[in-house]
Amino acid sequence: MKTAAPKMRLMLAGATTMLVLAALASQSKPGYSQTLGLSIECTGSLPNGWSFTAEALDERFLHIIWSGPQEQTRVSVMTAYSTNADGSSVFRGTLFDAIEVTLVDTSGGNPSTGTEVEIYAEEWGWFSGACVEQASGPAEKFLSSEVIRQNLVGTRDTSATNWLRRNNFVRVQVITHSSTGKTERWQQDPAYPVDIQFLDGRVFDVVSAVP
Repeated sequence: MKTAAPKMRLMLAGATTMLVLAALASQSKPGYSQTLGLSIECTGSLPNGWSFTAEALDERFLHIIWSGPQEQTRVSVMTAYSTNADGSSVFRGTLFDAIEVTLVDTSGGNPSTGTEVEIYAEEWGWFSGACVEQASGPAEKFLSSEVIRQNLVGTRDTSATNWLRRNNFVRVQVITHSSTGKTERWQQDPAYPVDIQFLDGRVFDVVSAVP
């Protein structure tokens, strides 16, 4: 009977681990069509002509979409970093793969209409954004081929691959491949595939592959 107890504990631990893994596997990946919870958009502008929209889902900020004065579009993928002394959630990311970006959710982890975020970008300083709740429903916001093109054209293939994966894209096919370049098909959602064209180790173009 003394040897049965350790075995029983091991069996229970194994069963618990399997249940946790099953629960994680059943969760839908962000960025794919699904029924969403509370969606928040926080918008603001900078004196240099740039503006931003920080998007949160179920109280977690996922990314910031930056719009420039010459119609440039860039995306900062945000990850939870810490909670500051005021109890505000802090998220971090990058802009242009070089500028450090910090987002502080001043609502204390409960963003909603009327709350604000504080955003800091190196060399640009601190700026605030006002938040508004968005209607719940199926996810429809996927990065367009134009947004992807503006973020990737000219970047090295490894940087482009990392950017795509951070934004929940999956490579589904290598369409062409030669000594000087290749074309890969990626998708954030099965209904919106894009073809990424590489030439001499860099992204040459991004083309929508929607049938």
